[in-house]
Amino acid sequence: ERQQQKLNVAAYARVSTLSEEQEESFDTQVEYYTAYIQSVDEWNFVDVYADQGKSGLSADKRPGFQRMIQDAMDGKINKILVKSISRFGRNSLEAQTYVHKLKEKGVEVFFEREGISSFNPQADMVFNFLTAVAQEESRSTSQNLKWAFAKRAEQGIRHLGNNRVLGYDEIDGVLTPNKDAWAVEFMFESYASGM
Repeated sequence: ERQQQKLNVAAYARVSTLSEEQEESFDTQVEYYTAYIQSVDEWNFVDVYADQGKSGLSADKRPGFQRMIQDAMDGKINKILVKSISRFGRNSLEAQTYVHKLKEKGVEVFFEREGISSFNPQADMVFNFLTAVAQEESRSTSQNLKWAFAKRAEQGIRHLGNNRVLGYDEIDGVLTPNKDAWAVEFMFESYASGM
């Protein structure tokens, strides 16, 4: 009986800020994945690819992520473990895009929190659902902000943009044109003339 070939397994860890809870910490994630992958006999430990930095960064600003994707494309990885979909991509749409790219190469991504493999046909449904939820959240946040601005404006409170409104200075709570007002006039006149 031929011995089954071991899978080359890697993990991806990301923390968005340096002040997250200890269990979420960068070092803890790296140590956890290293020990976990090495403890499974059927797996070869490849690496724990990791990024540390501000939340919401797109993939091109995550060097660890990009290195992992490249290694997977080069055939060095068969399976990637990641804590959750939100850790894998800046948003569910970005995560889904990379999952499809990897899947085409025969590379599986396993999301621990969701307990789902990218090879599972249900994964696409989960991604579509998450993307729809994220879009709805974004829309409702936008509507809430617009409502708050409108209410403040009704009360005569116009603290917009930390007092950095193009073409205006806030003097005693009143927006007063400044030296950059020409730019605003130019934009309005250009729009009005059909540009």
